[in-house]
Amino acid sequence: MDVFLQARSLYRGMAFPLVSEGVRSSLFFGVYGKVLDVFGRPQNAASYSEIAFAAAIGGTFQGLAATPVELVKIQLQSPSGQYGCHMSIYTR
Repeated sequence: MDVFLQARSLYRGMAFPLVSEGVRSSLFFGVYGKVLDVFGRPQNAASYSEIAFAAAIGGTFQGLAATPVELVKIQLQSPSGQYGCHMSIYTR
């Protein structure tokens, strides 16, 4: 019974990280693909500079979406973290 409770507590907090990582990855690759489409060539014929530019734009959008979520997660994990921390972050 103790092993079951340990395994349950391990997987209990896994839903949000799995969902958020899926959203971040889909945002990155969606923007990456759209930027490569702007160049007008098939994705397998893109130059290295076009690929690097598309990856940089995709990473920028991914970072803009993920940073507020990660900040709230870090605030909640701190020893003084509370459930109202997101309001104090946005009112600064």
